[in-house]
Amino acid sequence: MKVVSFIFVFFLVSCSSPVIDEQAVLEYKKFHQASFELVYTTHQNDLIDTSFGPQDIFFAMPYISGQIFGSPDVHGFCCVSPESASQVSLQLKRMEHQMRKVAKSLNDNSMTHGLSIAPAETRIARVGVLAFDERSQNIAGDAGFVDPNTREYLILIYSDRACLIKGEIMLGTERFVHNIELNRSGLHWLRVEEYGDNNYYLENTQPMRHVFMSVNLPDLTRL
Repeated sequence: MKVVSFIFVFFLVSCSSPVIDEQAVLEYKKFHQASFELVYTTHQNDLIDTSFGPQDIFFAMPYISGQIFGSPDVHGFCCVSPESASQVSLQLKRMEHQMRKVAKSLNDNSMTHGLSIAPAETRIARVGVLAFDERSQNIAGDAGFVDPNTREYLILIYSDRACLIKGEIMLGTERFVHNIELNRSGLHWLRVEEYGDNNYYLENTQPMRHVFMSVNLPDLTRL
């Protein structure tokens, strides 16, 4: 996802309350144990050899409260180092406990104008991902969750209840349409699907057993 400037947005959509799905709750219990395949990519999202990556990489994961895009909350984050050269494990149950403390109702700012959430008192937070070179303490590259099959970006979000998030926002020249229905409290995957130049569609997706933890290292050799 490109770094963009942020401008005022519009288009408010009304919502009705969702119904809790019992099967989704059962699937969610499997979701607390997660291991991610660590991969490195070029700016064009092509896989590159892992030898191009930093020898000592770690991930800082700040929590973004009350919105999906925006600046992280200074009070909540976790840090994790890979278990091996190709694997990163997250304690999602612990992360959920931390996010429950920092989650907020939908903020009123330029990165939420155009969105509505129902019930209105719903509190949300998102997991941000930053990759650092432990030796230099510099940012190693853009990082995030990626579906290995479609190569679409994924977002990990927490909600304190079943809810609907609808509407669209503009981030610079990019338009993000939200059509999100979360059928329980807890952590959820969102999928970011590109459907045209600078147009993206956000919707919830099923818990996934195989997810890339992708670090973008531009201008390197393609596999």
